[in-house]
Amino acid sequence: MTAITQANMAPQEQTPSMLQLIQMNKSITETQSAIAAAQINMAETQGKIAETQSKMAETQNTIAATQQSMLATLGSPKPEKQ
Repeated sequence: MTAITQANMAPQEQTPSMLQLIQMNKSITETQSAIAAAQINMAETQGKIAETQSKMAETQNTIAATQQSMLATLGSPKPEKQ
């Protein structure tokens, strides 16, 4: 193999621009991973919010039922007989 052939087969030198592109690509990939993780956390949080809202609705229904029961127990005031 000649020196010229070996030189042609040598890996291409990485210029500063290429190194900059490689670093930018790495940064973009890391950012995409961070965004994906944040989206997963957001979805989990939304699930917890939905559960909390459901429990709040149940509590409101319980309060309303208790109020109705209290009103029924108290009844309407009856005039006193004289």
